[in-house]
Amino acid sequence: MKICLINPPQILKEQFGAPFVFQPLGLLYVAAALEKEHDVSVIDATLEDWRNLRKAGDKYYMGLNFNRLKERILELNPDIVGISIPFSVNFESAAGVAAAVKAADKNILVIAGGVHPTVKPKETLECKNIDIIVLGEGEITLPELLKEVKKGKSGNYGKVKGIGYKTAGKTVLTPERKSFEELDELPCPARHLVDMEEYFNALSERKGARDMYTYSYRAVSIMTSRGCPFGCNFCSIHLTMGRRFRARTPENIIAEIKEVITKYKVKHINFEDDNITFDRKRAKELFDLMIENKFDITWSAPNGIRADTLDEELVIKMKASGCKRVFVAPESGVQRVVDKIIGKKMDLKKIEEAVILLKKHDIIVDGSFVIGFPGETKNDIKNTVKFALKLKKLGMSAAGFHIATPYYGTKLYEEAEKNGFLREDLQNGMFSTTESLIETKDWSLAEIKQLRDYADVRVNQGFKKSISVFLEKKYPILYAVLKFPFVLFYQSRRFIRFFVPSGRIFRNALVTFIERKRKKLPKIKYIVFEVTDACNSRCQHCSIWKFKPKKNILTVEEIRKLLAEDIFESLKTVLLTGGEAVIRKDIKEIISAIHEVRPEAEISLSTNGLLPERVLEVVNYALEQNIVINVGVSLDAVGERHDTVRGVKGNFKKVDYLLRELVTIRNRDRSKMGAVLVGHTISNLTSDSLLEVYDYANKLDIGFITQLYEEFSFYHNEGEKDGVQPANYNKQYLKDLVKQLRKLPPSFHNEILIYALKHKLKYKCDSLRSFFLLHSDGTVSPCLRFSHLSSGSVKTETLTELWKSKETCGIRGTVDACKGCSNSWATDWSYDAWFLSFWRIKLSLLLRKLLFKFKKVLS
Repeated sequence: MKICLINPPQILKEQFGAPFVFQPLGLLYVAAALEKEHDVSVIDATLEDWRNLRKAGDKYYMGLNFNRLKERILELNPDIVGISIPFSVNFESAAGVAAAVKAADKNILVIAGGVHPTVKPKETLECKNIDIIVLGEGEITLPELLKEVKKGKSGNYGKVKGIGYKTAGKTVLTPERKSFEELDELPCPARHLVDMEEYFNALSERKGARDMYTYSYRAVSIMTSRGCPFGCNFCSIHLTMGRRFRARTPENIIAEIKEVITKYKVKHINFEDDNITFDRKRAKELFDLMIENKFDITWSAPNGIRADTLDEELVIKMKASGCKRVFVAPESGVQRVVDKIIGKKMDLKKIEEAVILLKKHDIIVDGSFVIGFPGETKNDIKNTVKFALKLKKLGMSAAGFHIATPYYGTKLYEEAEKNGFLREDLQNGMFSTTESLIETKDWSLAEIKQLRDYADVRVNQGFKKSISVFLEKKYPILYAVLKFPFVLFYQSRRFIRFFVPSGRIFRNALVTFIERKRKKLPKIKYIVFEVTDACNSRCQHCSIWKFKPKKNILTVEEIRKLLAEDIFESLKTVLLTGGEAVIRKDIKEIISAIHEVRPEAEISLSTNGLLPERVLEVVNYALEQNIVINVGVSLDAVGERHDTVRGVKGNFKKVDYLLRELVTIRNRDRSKMGAVLVGHTISNLTSDSLLEVYDYANKLDIGFITQLYEEFSFYHNEGEKDGVQPANYNKQYLKDLVKQLRKLPPSFHNEILIYALKHKLKYKCDSLRSFFLLHSDGTVSPCLRFSHLSSGSVKTETLTELWKSKETCGIRGTVDACKGCSNSWATDWSYDAWFLSFWRIKLSLLLRKLLFKFKKVLS
């Protein structure tokens, strides 16, 4: 028979936030179990149109709409459709899917499974478009059921355990099916039936589930065990998975890990077990095998681990096998609440010990807390906040505060229903750990939500922020009045920072003017260091790859000695470039040397992206050494056109992979990773791709810098004539460029460039004053444009001596006569000599913005 399994589109209430794409592991397990005897297809209706996130009324919608889903059903023409209903909040969407299926063909048999049908079987079967439900796990039940379905009228549904169906207007529930024990006998999830690359794309754009725990966008979920023997009153997992702990063997798990690495180039695994370390012996064996196989992956446990299962030996193995992040769940900071109300039976001292142990071995550990249980007092909640703050001091990274949610079928639901604590308007779509559903004599629905928000802000953002949130919610008018002076101050600071941006136009203009009048040279602030001129690209707008790389290049020790000179005491930025910088084998040692001598200097790495794994190796090395590093990746177009411009097939795919990995690293810890950006080199080959590259960068949430490539003709490539002047060479395309730049969102680089071109202003330059270009062999040049001019070499004299030489002074005169730096990256050392007219415009815009902000605050 033709079977189509469907993961419904996401429909969530606005207060829950925008939905995410998740890999439907349970559905894929069922698909794998059916494949032997049936023609199986899978529609992940969330995934197939995940970029189409829309909002209507008070709800978010993600994925295929029901009309499109109907069309997909007509295309596949299945005999049976299975619909996954993971949680009660998904029931509305699942009912819509069932209606779409019946609209396509009323004869299609619709079967539903998941947590909601299991805990609310009669309600689910009341949906007129759902014919049968599967209770609990479906890998054994569904194949048995389909055998009876295949028999037609002679089939006997009643002998299939663990299902519900309708007959003669009545609902029939068959006896419960025992949990399947031999998990090794189940085939791996049928990932080949879905588009795994699209899941990876969603993760790379931060639209995938488990974002905080996922350390590469090429990530999959794996479940190594099922069932939880503990009795927390709010947990519903035992309703489908049972209370008996059932586990796969380490060898079986390793086989699946090898499969996903080989087939999908997976770099990260989220173990979805409810407690992967419950059986310590098995866990140690698993981690030993992962270490033995030398998997190049990381892993996390986003469902948490039981703190009292940890010991140092186990944690060491976890770290060595690639563990990056886990969470422990005290639930409450009050032992009485943990034991008597929740029923967790967890010693809170074990939580403290686990946090210390995990922190010691550099595994990020979060905490999970639940508040709002019947019998819990406001004082208990305050003590929970205090306990969370204590764990924070011990090394906990973040705390998740949740409102006790009475999921159907749990002890908490039964207690709340019995005592009349459930809110009167309770609906399936309300079940969320950020929504208050229980009201007791100790608090109202609004109060418990306020307490959750307070706890979250107090622990994760600090005392000052919690005061701000309290005032905003409790006394909004007072908050607005108090806030305005701070807004004004903040906007003034922003104005000053904008007035003195990365290029520090105003300050540089004033300081340089004074220093020149005094004939005093400023200290070096910025270096572009061409660490090698070896290049693995074949760019059409560059010829460096045509020449043999220099041999007598600066050593690490020479670089260290150079930067130790006093003239570098104000050094702020070092840009490492090439050629291709990471081709150099000792690039990591160079980065360490720079940081060792000038720890206050910011290090940036420029790359063409052709060696993504090498770049990631260098970046991870820098982060391990606590060196903040920025990475700029060249991108001249999107897709194969970039390959054409760069002269290397497959370049774009490598750049795309590298950027998504860098974004994952940055999102994981923004305090360590610097900026990630794309650099677009505008020429007559690429000027029309400017906007598509900007859009690409914007989707990935990375920086975008465009370079005005008047240097183009100086490289003397194919089809060009020596001596062609850039002003004539690109005259028409410069006009087109300005039109395109005007369409981009405002940024300093683009605005100053447009202004300069429009008014034909001359620039003065700080090259060979506070900036210079250092070639790999030690030769000093003013910039790329004048790379053929040399002030000398730091191999033969110190930079301090060279800085005062006649050759350097002569080149400074040449640079001063230059019409302006054509490379927007160079705004750090170029400034507008007629800045006042430009800033008059900026000041006017800023004042308007401040006025708008003031009106908004008052309103």
